[in-house]
Amino acid sequence: MSLPIIPIDTGRLRGLLCVSAPEPRADRDTGVAKIDRTTGQPEYLVGILAKLPGDRRAFVIDVRVPGEPSGLVEGAPVLLHGLTGSPWDLEGRSGVSYRADAITPATPTTPPAQVSAPAGDTASGRAAGKAGGGS
Repeated sequence: MSLPIIPIDTGRLRGLLCVSAPEPRADRDTGVAKIDRTTGQPEYLVGILAKLPGDRRAFVIDVRVPGEPSGLVEGAPVLLHGLTGSPWDLEGRSGVSYRADAITPATPTTPPAQVSAPAGDTASGRAAGKAGGGS
């Protein structure tokens, strides 16, 4: 069974900050690095703080990304390119798993709504989604 993949409109999010540096994603049982099925690159996890406008609360989400993102600094603003969410349910637990095509440092002069995705990204024009709790 294929799980739904829900595109998320990052232009509607505020306060996107790197809160934990990229770390390799590994199988919990074997410790072997997980490989992204689409790109063949090792997967990394990055902790991202996200906030919806008008909401006092902020959420930290772990975002999977293929390949090691460079230039990310804890506490610094970031851009999420091609962010999607996939709901999951396993052994009585459930949540949302987040994946981005790329995570890059944000430049202070470029508003998030005007930033274009990296070359080859098909995320432009994806429908709006909602951000929620962690994975």
